[in-house]
Amino acid sequence: MINSIDDIYNISKENNDLTRATIELLTKCNWRCRHCYIPEHNNSGLEIEIIFELFYKLRDMGCFELVFTGGEPFFRKDILDILRKARDMHFSVIIFTNISLLNEEIIKQLSSLNISLISCSIFSLDNNIHDYITGVNGSLLSTLMNANLLKKYNIPLQIKTSLMKDNYKSYRDLKCYCDKNGFFYKADPVIFNKINGNSEPLNFRMSTEQLSSVLKDVDTLSGVETRKHNNQNLICSDTKHSIYIDSKGDIYPCNRLLIKTGSVYNNDLSDIWNNSPILKIFQEMTWSSSPDCVDCEYESSCVRCPGNALFENGSIFSKSNISCDIAKERFNYHKEIYSNEEIY
Repeated sequence: MINSIDDIYNISKENNDLTRATIELLTKCNWRCRHCYIPEHNNSGLEIEIIFELFYKLRDMGCFELVFTGGEPFFRKDILDILRKARDMHFSVIIFTNISLLNEEIIKQLSSLNISLISCSIFSLDNNIHDYITGVNGSLLSTLMNANLLKKYNIPLQIKTSLMKDNYKSYRDLKCYCDKNGFFYKADPVIFNKINGNSEPLNFRMSTEQLSSVLKDVDTLSGVETRKHNNQNLICSDTKHSIYIDSKGDIYPCNRLLIKTGSVYNNDLSDIWNNSPILKIFQEMTWSSSPDCVDCEYESSCVRCPGNALFENGSIFSKSNISCDIAKERFNYHKEIYSNEEIY
């Protein structure tokens, strides 16, 4: 018996059905975030007719959640038409946007569409820090103004903070701000290369000392749990029920696992989902797939991402430097627990 949306997710996952598709609508953006993994902001995205064809294919496959990302989705003049079509087809819709281009009229229309979630980034409540990271003066002010409007029209909002050298203490004030306003909150210490291999964003990663000073709090905020991994545990279960389509129409397991499995122009999406040998590799990757990780003393503290390993070292089977650094720090603050009880 199905009683909630969680039941639908669980059934779909058990059947290995495609439940979620993330679609990059464009790479153009009005911000120039210093740590951004997108190397060039010059792609206008798929034509709307192609996007609508995708919706029909995804619906036929049983997919029921769409995540729209960019670049900045609201840079598209047809964004409301895209969102309206998705909701008319009864998809659950999540939008990753910096929200700075919204206004009250747009937000009224979003309210009428019953968007499931809008997710935006705020790097600090100090405008000097936030605007420095985005590269746009006034970006914090416009974001906060629109956050208040989203609250006014009862649209669920998540605020995310990528933690870096320049803002690693900002999450505390932001968490209080979100609690006060009823917003969801997430802080993330992971910064990775641009997708073309450019390592410039790594210059903004926290130092070991900075990471150590905040990780316990950040883990608590994010609900991170430690556990002993069986060698047959899947590394990334998300690839078993979701897929990523970029602004050129190329299809990938996710936006971090950028090994192409096909194209919306040349391949049938259903055939890729059911028969792609590349996709199957990712879906079946276990902890034993990475020899360096099997006997690592920090593995119970690790949330390993093969996409991060690919970004950093060119192989999904290698270690991820940032995952290793975080696992070591996490292990350190859990030492007392590890010494007194077995971790499952």
